[in-house]
Amino acid sequence: MPIVAKVLKLICYIPEAFVVGLACLTFVGIRPVMKRMALFGVVYGCSIFLFRDLLLPWLGLPLGIHTVILFMINALLLGLFFGLNLPGSVICAFLYFLVLTITEPLVSVVFKLIGISMSEILASLWLSTLFNCLGLSLIFIVVYLFRKRNYTLLPITKLIKDERDD
Repeated sequence: MPIVAKVLKLICYIPEAFVVGLACLTFVGIRPVMKRMALFGVVYGCSIFLFRDLLLPWLGLPLGIHTVILFMINALLLGLFFGLNLPGSVICAFLYFLVLTITEPLVSVVFKLIGISMSEILASLWLSTLFNCLGLSLIFIVVYLFRKRNYTLLPITKLIKDERDD
């Protein structure tokens, strides 16, 4: 894979980690400080790139293994960055992957309606970037609506170790 493609993937993973992380925290009623959220996005986005695009191919492991590894890393980072205990981090990590699992088929329907197949998206760096941007935009709109209306999907904020968010 050319270096430009790897850099573009890394650039896509960081906002994905930020937006989807913000979504899972918003859905459980946590309003994180944006600086901490941005740092989470950078650290977790780089972790996604490291494991999915560098280590797993180098070790020759199948692609699905990265999901289990990234789930554990996500739960760990959510606990570290946002003070969640183990049940809170696992719930948020589950929501993180659930949001991606729900969003990707919705975005793929839009592409299908305009005549672009999933194989074309995967084959094109620019189409896959557009796919990612549309998915993140959809998630961000939902997060915006939840935050604006102060709506919580799963009220589990009692799982936070420290109520202060400094």
